[in-house]
Amino acid sequence: MEKRSLVAALVLILAFICALALALSSFPPSISTQSIQTPTLTQVVPTATQTLLPTISPTRPPGDDYEPDDTPEQARLLNLPATQEHSFHRSGDIDIIKFLIKKGHSYKVSTDNLAWAVDTIVRLMEPTIASSCDPSNCISDDIASGNKASEISFQAATDTFALVAIENKGQYGSDKTYRIVVGEIPTPTSPPTPTLAFTPASTPTFSPRPTSTSTPTPYPTAQCGPNANITSPRERQTLDGDVQIEGTADISPEKFWYYKLEYKSMPDERWKLIAQTFERRRYSVLGTWGTGLVPNGGYLLRLRIVDITGNYPPEYECIIQVTVKNP
Repeated sequence: MEKRSLVAALVLILAFICALALALSSFPPSISTQSIQTPTLTQVVPTATQTLLPTISPTRPPGDDYEPDDTPEQARLLNLPATQEHSFHRSGDIDIIKFLIKKGHSYKVSTDNLAWAVDTIVRLMEPTIASSCDPSNCISDDIASGNKASEISFQAATDTFALVAIENKGQYGSDKTYRIVVGEIPTPTSPPTPTLAFTPASTPTFSPRPTSTSTPTPYPTAQCGPNANITSPRERQTLDGDVQIEGTADISPEKFWYYKLEYKSMPDERWKLIAQTFERRRYSVLGTWGTGLVPNGGYLLRLRIVDITGNYPPEYECIIQVTVKNP
Protein backbone atom coordinates (compact mmCIF):
# COMPACT_ATOMS: atom_id res chain seq x y z
CA MET A 1 0.00 0.00 0.00
CA GLU A 2 2.75 2.38 0.87
CA LYS A 3 4.57 1.42 -2.29
CA ARG A 4 1.53 2.24 -4.39
CA SER A 5 1.15 5.68 -2.76
CA LEU A 6 4.80 6.52 -3.44
CA VAL A 7 4.42 5.62 -7.12
CA ALA A 8 1.34 7.85 -7.38
CA ALA A 9 3.21 10.78 -5.83
CA LEU A 10 6.09 10.36 -8.25
CA VAL A 11 3.68 10.31 -11.17
CA LEU A 12 2.12 13.59 -9.98
CA ILE A 13 5.53 15.19 -9.58
CA LEU A 14 6.56 14.12 -13.10
CA ALA A 15 3.27 15.40 -14.53
CA PHE A 16 3.82 18.76 -12.83
CA ILE A 17 7.38 18.99 -14.17
CA CYS A 18 6.23 18.14 -17.68
CA ALA A 19 3.45 20.74 -17.53
CA LEU A 20 5.87 23.36 -16.29
CA ALA A 21 8.39 22.54 -19.01
CA LEU A 22 5.66 22.70 -21.62
CA ALA A 23 4.51 26.10 -20.31
CA LEU A 24 8.02 27.57 -20.33
CA SER A 25 8.67 26.36 -23.85
CA SER A 26 5.60 28.27 -25.14
CA PHE A 27 7.12 31.78 -24.30
CA PRO A 28 9.11 33.61 -27.15
CA PRO A 29 12.88 33.85 -26.67
CA SER A 30 12.71 37.70 -26.42
CA ILE A 31 11.09 37.31 -23.01
CA SER A 32 14.25 35.72 -21.71
CA THR A 33 15.88 37.67 -18.94
CA GLN A 34 19.13 37.50 -20.80
CA SER A 35 17.66 39.15 -23.94
CA ILE A 36 15.84 42.06 -22.16
CA GLN A 37 17.77 45.31 -22.48
CA THR A 38 17.06 48.67 -20.91
CA PRO A 39 15.98 51.12 -23.65
CA THR A 40 18.11 54.23 -24.06
CA LEU A 41 16.09 57.49 -24.11
CA THR A 42 17.42 60.06 -26.60
CA GLN A 43 16.19 63.67 -26.19
CA VAL A 44 15.27 65.09 -29.57
CA VAL A 45 15.48 68.92 -29.65
CA PRO A 46 13.56 70.44 -32.56
CA THR A 47 15.62 72.76 -34.75
CA ALA A 48 14.17 76.25 -35.01
CA THR A 49 13.42 77.28 -38.56
CA GLN A 50 13.91 81.02 -39.25
CA THR A 51 10.93 82.53 -41.03
CA LEU A 52 11.76 85.59 -43.10
CA LEU A 53 9.12 88.29 -42.81
CA PRO A 54 8.73 90.90 -45.55
CA THR A 55 10.27 94.27 -44.79
CA ILE A 56 7.54 96.89 -44.56
CA SER A 57 8.71 100.30 -45.75
CA PRO A 58 6.75 103.40 -44.69
CA THR A 59 4.40 104.46 -47.42
CA ARG A 60 5.07 108.01 -48.59
CA PRO A 61 1.84 109.99 -48.94
CA PRO A 62 1.03 111.03 -52.49
CA GLY A 63 1.77 114.58 -53.54
CA ASP A 64 4.62 116.92 -52.68
CA ASP A 65 7.10 116.74 -49.80
CA TYR A 66 4.81 118.69 -47.46
CA GLU A 67 1.70 116.49 -47.67
CA PRO A 68 -0.53 115.99 -45.85
CA ASP A 69 -1.28 119.69 -45.31
CA ASP A 70 -4.99 119.96 -46.14
CA THR A 71 -6.18 121.04 -42.66
CA PRO A 72 -4.99 123.62 -40.11
CA GLU A 73 -3.97 120.77 -37.81
CA GLN A 74 -1.70 119.31 -40.51
CA ALA A 75 -0.07 122.64 -41.44
CA ARG A 76 3.68 122.75 -40.75
CA LEU A 77 5.30 125.75 -39.08
CA LEU A 78 7.51 127.80 -41.42
CA ASN A 79 10.56 129.81 -40.50
CA LEU A 80 10.56 133.05 -42.49
CA PRO A 81 11.59 133.81 -45.12
CA ALA A 82 10.52 130.54 -46.73
CA THR A 83 10.16 129.14 -50.26
CA GLN A 84 8.48 125.78 -50.95
CA GLU A 85 7.62 123.73 -54.03
CA HIS A 86 4.09 122.29 -53.92
CA SER A 87 1.68 120.46 -56.21
CA PHE A 88 -2.08 120.02 -56.53
CA HIS A 89 -1.78 116.25 -56.95
CA ARG A 90 -5.46 115.27 -56.63
CA SER A 91 -8.83 116.85 -57.28
CA GLY A 92 -9.77 119.28 -54.52
CA ASP A 93 -6.25 119.32 -53.03
CA ILE A 94 -5.37 122.45 -51.05
CA ASP A 95 -2.19 123.39 -49.19
CA ILE A 96 -2.19 125.20 -45.83
CA ILE A 97 0.90 126.89 -44.38
CA LYS A 98 1.49 128.27 -40.90
CA PHE A 99 3.92 130.90 -39.62
CA LEU A 100 4.41 133.16 -36.61
CA ILE A 101 3.49 136.85 -36.93
CA LYS A 102 4.24 139.81 -34.68
CA LYS A 103 1.91 142.73 -34.00
CA GLY A 104 2.58 145.73 -36.22
CA HIS A 105 4.77 143.79 -38.67
CA SER A 106 3.76 143.24 -42.30
CA TYR A 107 3.93 139.99 -44.27
CA LYS A 108 3.58 138.86 -47.87
CA VAL A 109 2.49 135.47 -49.26
CA SER A 110 2.73 134.88 -53.02
CA THR A 111 2.77 132.08 -55.61
CA ASP A 112 4.83 131.84 -58.78
CA ASN A 113 6.36 129.32 -61.22
CA LEU A 114 2.87 127.93 -61.93
CA ALA A 115 2.73 124.83 -64.11
CA TRP A 116 0.43 124.83 -67.13
CA ALA A 117 -3.29 124.93 -66.22
CA VAL A 118 -2.63 125.85 -62.56
CA ASP A 119 -4.58 128.89 -61.29
CA THR A 120 -3.91 129.65 -57.62
CA ILE A 121 -5.95 131.47 -54.98
CA VAL A 122 -4.20 132.63 -51.77
CA ARG A 123 -6.43 133.22 -48.74
CA LEU A 124 -5.70 134.35 -45.17
CA MET A 125 -7.89 131.92 -43.23
CA GLU A 126 -8.49 134.23 -40.24
CA PRO A 127 -8.70 137.83 -41.49
CA THR A 128 -9.35 139.10 -37.95
CA ILE A 129 -5.66 138.66 -37.11
CA ALA A 130 -4.80 141.39 -39.64
CA SER A 131 -5.25 145.12 -39.04
CA SER A 132 -5.08 145.66 -42.82
CA CYS A 133 -4.98 143.47 -45.93
CA ASP A 134 -4.15 143.88 -49.60
CA PRO A 135 -6.51 142.92 -51.22
CA SER A 136 -8.91 144.21 -48.58
CA ASN A 137 -10.73 140.86 -48.23
CA CYS A 138 -7.41 139.03 -47.68
CA ILE A 139 -8.04 136.84 -50.75
CA SER A 140 -5.96 137.05 -53.94
CA ASP A 141 -6.76 135.46 -57.29
CA ASP A 142 -4.81 136.72 -60.34
CA ILE A 143 -2.18 139.35 -59.58
CA ALA A 144 -2.41 140.79 -63.10
CA SER A 145 -4.18 140.25 -66.39
CA GLY A 146 -2.98 136.96 -67.85
CA ASN A 147 -0.97 136.12 -64.70
CA LYS A 148 -2.61 133.29 -62.70
CA ALA A 149 -0.25 133.70 -59.73
CA SER A 150 -1.56 135.21 -56.47
CA GLU A 151 -0.29 137.52 -53.75
CA ILE A 152 -1.58 138.90 -50.45
CA SER A 153 0.07 141.21 -47.95
CA PHE A 154 -1.18 142.09 -44.49
CA GLN A 155 -0.22 143.76 -41.23
CA ALA A 156 -0.53 141.72 -38.05
CA ALA A 157 -3.00 142.98 -35.43
CA THR A 158 -1.62 140.70 -32.70
CA ASP A 159 1.13 138.22 -31.90
CA THR A 160 -0.15 134.85 -33.11
CA PHE A 161 0.10 132.21 -35.83
CA ALA A 162 -1.14 132.93 -39.36
CA LEU A 163 -2.80 130.21 -41.43
CA VAL A 164 -2.83 130.72 -45.21
CA ALA A 165 -4.63 128.40 -47.66
CA ILE A 166 -3.54 127.98 -51.29
CA GLU A 167 -6.28 126.64 -53.57
CA ASN A 168 -6.47 125.84 -57.27
CA LYS A 169 -9.08 126.88 -59.83
CA GLY A 170 -7.28 124.98 -62.59
CA GLN A 171 -6.41 121.37 -63.28
CA TYR A 172 -5.03 118.76 -60.87
CA GLY A 173 -2.29 116.14 -61.15
CA SER A 174 1.20 115.29 -59.93
CA ASP A 175 2.66 117.66 -62.54
CA LYS A 176 0.48 120.62 -61.50
CA THR A 177 3.16 122.33 -59.46
CA TYR A 178 3.74 125.84 -58.15
CA ARG A 179 5.99 127.69 -55.70
CA ILE A 180 4.92 129.48 -52.52
CA VAL A 181 7.01 132.35 -51.11
CA VAL A 182 6.47 133.79 -47.63
CA GLY A 183 8.36 136.62 -45.99
CA GLU A 184 8.16 139.67 -43.77
CA ILE A 185 7.96 143.04 -45.50
CA PRO A 186 10.72 145.29 -44.13
CA THR A 187 9.64 148.61 -42.70
CA PRO A 188 11.22 151.37 -44.78
CA THR A 189 13.20 153.94 -42.88
CA SER A 190 12.85 157.58 -43.84
CA PRO A 191 16.07 159.55 -44.35
CA PRO A 192 16.65 162.38 -41.84
CA THR A 193 15.26 165.74 -42.86
CA PRO A 194 18.15 168.15 -43.45
CA THR A 195 18.20 171.35 -41.43
CA LEU A 196 18.63 174.44 -43.59
CA ALA A 197 20.67 177.28 -42.11
CA PHE A 198 20.24 180.75 -43.58
CA THR A 199 23.05 183.28 -43.31
CA PRO A 200 21.77 186.79 -44.14
CA ALA A 201 24.05 189.04 -46.13
CA SER A 202 25.34 192.14 -44.40
CA THR A 203 23.75 194.40 -46.97
CA PRO A 204 20.81 192.71 -48.62
CA THR A 205 20.06 193.73 -52.16
CA PHE A 206 16.72 193.21 -53.76
CA SER A 207 16.41 192.21 -57.36
CA PRO A 208 13.19 191.70 -59.25
CA ARG A 209 12.21 188.00 -59.32
CA PRO A 210 11.99 186.60 -62.84
CA THR A 211 8.75 184.91 -63.72
CA SER A 212 9.29 181.20 -64.20
CA THR A 213 7.49 179.60 -67.10
CA SER A 214 8.51 176.01 -66.33
CA THR A 215 6.17 173.63 -64.55
CA PRO A 216 7.86 171.78 -61.66
CA THR A 217 7.90 167.99 -62.05
CA PRO A 218 6.48 166.34 -58.93
CA TYR A 219 8.58 163.20 -59.42
CA PRO A 220 12.29 162.80 -60.17
CA THR A 221 13.18 161.32 -63.52
CA ALA A 222 15.01 158.11 -64.36
CA GLN A 223 16.27 157.02 -60.94
CA CYS A 224 18.13 153.80 -61.72
CA GLY A 225 20.89 152.05 -59.82
CA PRO A 226 23.70 149.94 -61.30
CA ASN A 227 21.95 146.65 -60.50
CA ALA A 228 18.44 147.56 -61.59
CA ASN A 229 17.54 149.49 -64.72
CA ILE A 230 14.80 149.67 -67.32
CA THR A 231 16.02 150.07 -70.90
CA SER A 232 12.59 149.88 -72.56
CA PRO A 233 10.31 151.75 -72.43
CA ARG A 234 12.35 154.95 -72.23
CA GLU A 235 11.87 157.81 -69.82
CA ARG A 236 8.72 159.87 -70.68
CA GLN A 237 7.75 157.55 -73.52
CA THR A 238 4.08 157.30 -74.53
CA LEU A 239 2.71 153.75 -74.34
CA ASP A 240 -0.35 151.82 -75.47
CA GLY A 241 -1.47 148.18 -75.56
CA ASP A 242 0.67 145.40 -74.10
CA VAL A 243 4.14 146.74 -73.36
CA GLN A 244 7.19 144.52 -72.82
CA ILE A 245 9.41 145.97 -70.11
CA GLU A 246 13.08 145.20 -70.72
CA GLY A 247 16.18 145.76 -68.66
CA THR A 248 18.38 144.24 -65.95
CA ALA A 249 17.60 142.94 -62.46
CA ASP A 250 20.81 141.30 -61.30
CA ILE A 251 22.75 141.11 -58.06
CA SER A 252 25.00 138.34 -56.72
CA PRO A 253 23.18 134.96 -56.54
CA GLU A 254 23.84 134.52 -52.83
CA LYS A 255 22.01 137.81 -52.12
CA PHE A 256 19.20 137.68 -54.70
CA TRP A 257 15.65 136.74 -53.60
CA TYR A 258 13.30 138.17 -56.23
CA TYR A 259 12.47 141.25 -58.26
CA LYS A 260 9.15 142.86 -59.07
CA LEU A 261 7.73 145.41 -61.51
CA GLU A 262 5.12 147.86 -60.26
CA TYR A 263 3.26 150.90 -61.48
CA LYS A 264 1.21 153.73 -60.03
CA SER A 265 -0.59 156.75 -61.38
CA MET A 266 0.82 160.17 -60.59
CA PRO A 267 -1.64 161.21 -57.88
CA ASP A 268 -1.85 157.71 -56.35
CA GLU A 269 0.50 156.62 -53.58
CA ARG A 270 -0.20 152.90 -53.90
CA TRP A 271 2.03 150.74 -56.11
CA LYS A 272 0.34 147.95 -58.08
CA LEU A 273 2.11 144.76 -59.16
CA ILE A 274 2.85 143.98 -62.81
CA ALA A 275 5.13 140.95 -62.41
CA GLN A 276 7.29 139.21 -59.82
CA THR A 277 10.08 136.73 -60.60
CA PHE A 278 12.56 134.77 -58.52
CA GLU A 279 15.17 134.58 -61.28
CA ARG A 280 17.81 137.17 -62.12
CA ARG A 281 17.54 138.85 -65.53
CA ARG A 282 20.14 140.69 -67.55
CA TYR A 283 19.37 142.65 -70.73
CA SER A 284 16.10 140.73 -71.23
CA VAL A 285 12.33 140.97 -70.82
CA LEU A 286 11.39 141.65 -67.20
CA GLY A 287 7.61 141.53 -67.63
CA THR A 288 4.63 142.66 -69.69
CA TRP A 289 2.30 145.51 -68.72
CA GLY A 290 -1.21 145.57 -70.17
CA THR A 291 -1.75 149.33 -70.37
CA GLY A 292 -5.19 148.80 -71.92
CA LEU A 293 -6.47 147.94 -68.44
CA VAL A 294 -5.56 151.33 -66.91
CA PRO A 295 -6.86 154.83 -67.68
CA ASN A 296 -4.84 157.13 -69.90
CA GLY A 297 -2.48 159.46 -68.07
CA GLY A 298 0.90 159.75 -66.42
CA TYR A 299 2.41 156.79 -64.57
CA LEU A 300 5.56 155.76 -62.76
CA LEU A 301 7.17 152.38 -63.47
CA ARG A 302 9.32 150.85 -60.74
CA LEU A 303 11.73 147.91 -60.85
CA ARG A 304 12.75 146.73 -57.38
CA ILE A 305 15.17 143.93 -56.41
CA VAL A 306 14.64 142.38 -52.96
CA ASP A 307 17.54 140.53 -51.33
CA ILE A 308 17.31 137.45 -49.10
CA THR A 309 17.02 139.62 -45.99
CA GLY A 310 13.96 141.36 -47.45
CA ASN A 311 15.79 144.65 -47.99
CA TYR A 312 16.01 146.82 -51.11
CA PRO A 313 18.62 149.59 -50.90
CA PRO A 314 18.44 152.48 -53.41
CA GLU A 315 20.84 150.84 -55.86
CA TYR A 316 18.34 147.97 -56.20
CA GLU A 317 15.64 150.22 -57.71
CA CYS A 318 14.82 151.92 -61.01
CA ILE A 319 11.92 154.37 -61.46
CA ILE A 320 10.90 155.95 -64.77
CA GLN A 321 8.02 158.18 -65.82
CA VAL A 322 5.78 157.23 -68.77
CA THR A 323 2.46 158.24 -70.31
CA VAL A 324 -0.32 155.83 -71.22
CA LYS A 325 -2.41 156.89 -74.20
CA ASN A 326 -4.61 154.17 -75.62
CA PRO A 327 -6.96 154.94 -78.54
